[in-house]
Amino acid sequence: MKPLLHDRDGLIRHSFLLLAANYVPSVANMLFQMLVGRTLADKAEYGALATMLGIAVIASIPLEALRVAVAHFSAIMVQEGRREEIWGAVRRISLRFLAPAALFAACALAFAGQVAAFFNLSSSLPVVLIGFVVAGSLFIPIMAGALQGIQAFVWMSIGIHSFAVIRLLAGAVIMCFLSATAVGGLAGHLLGIVFAIAIGFGGLRRVLGPSNRCAARVPGFRLYLIRSLFMLVFFAFLMNADILIIKHYFAGEMAGGYARVATIARIIVFMPMPVALALFPKVVSEGGSDPGNSSLLFKAMALTALIIAAVGAGCCVAPQIPLGILFKDWAPAPETALMLRQVTCAMSPLGLVYLLVNYELAQKRFATAWVLGPCAAMYLLGGFLWHAQPGHVIAVLAGVSVSCLAGMAGVMALMRRRRACWR
Repeated sequence: MKPLLHDRDGLIRHSFLLLAANYVPSVANMLFQMLVGRTLADKAEYGALATMLGIAVIASIPLEALRVAVAHFSAIMVQEGRREEIWGAVRRISLRFLAPAALFAACALAFAGQVAAFFNLSSSLPVVLIGFVVAGSLFIPIMAGALQGIQAFVWMSIGIHSFAVIRLLAGAVIMCFLSATAVGGLAGHLLGIVFAIAIGFGGLRRVLGPSNRCAARVPGFRLYLIRSLFMLVFFAFLMNADILIIKHYFAGEMAGGYARVATIARIIVFMPMPVALALFPKVVSEGGSDPGNSSLLFKAMALTALIIAAVGAGCCVAPQIPLGILFKDWAPAPETALMLRQVTCAMSPLGLVYLLVNYELAQKRFATAWVLGPCAAMYLLGGFLWHAQPGHVIAVLAGVSVSCLAGMAGVMALMRRRRACWR
């Protein structure tokens, strides 16, 4: 127990700092959903807002790889004593993404009418706004990754979480006093992104201090970004494919009930995500490793497992509490409670898989993609072959989750042994 409680490296402190900070956007996002749900009396307007925000969510999936890549190279620069070059590198990366951002905005302006007609929207303005939202979203992972890489976790939390707070405040003002429409909600969303970018980059500049270095080149950045994208896409499929499989094979009511319990299970699995964020910059390397990194990994795994086990056990003992809080189902049917317990247990290993994925990306190693990819394929095949009832899909999820965790641990152990032999 002593090694776990020892916190000279700051892993526990930083993990719980990020964990506590996550409650701010959680509350703000919940209040925003309540705001739009009660303000948009017209279901068509609510549908338009939900559709446009869905586009933003889809577009944000590859941006996780961008944050990881920026965090990795920022942490490497700190390790090599090149901290003064980070601002120049961040500026150079940001300039590279100006063209894609401008392209998103231009396409939104040029094809707003066609997209609005495709989604049966009464106005093309929501399409224009979501185009600018996606364009602005490209720069948030650059800011967040740089702050994570230099371990400025307070400013990282302020930068990325200010979005949810400002979106709520701006959305409330616009929708209550100016325009109670989908456009009002999207305008608040856009203002949240703009202010989050300004606050985050301002905090990064403050932490790094003045720099006279020109925009530094970041060799290998593009290749690292592409490789990490593949790993994160495979993991995203493992985390979300169950909803797609259930929705495809079962009727609306059954699929809706499963979606509720799966939402709760995902919240539990991702609750210790801050541990992975805090671990990442502490173990970065160019492919090598040392005993200190391994001990940090074991410490992070113990902390992650402890959080998942504690929260998961509480959910299994009293499933009516999360169901009641989120969905007002304070007296769930026995089948619903059982399904929640099953999905929570089946999905729990993926919390540790996420930690291992981040560790390998920090170490600039991608061999475990050969585990994630086949596991994603096995999941799809298993769901296709065995889906007579939701319990079958849950069983496939459990088997794939455990196999993925065991496979990643095995590959990492094998690669570690090979590196030891090469020495």
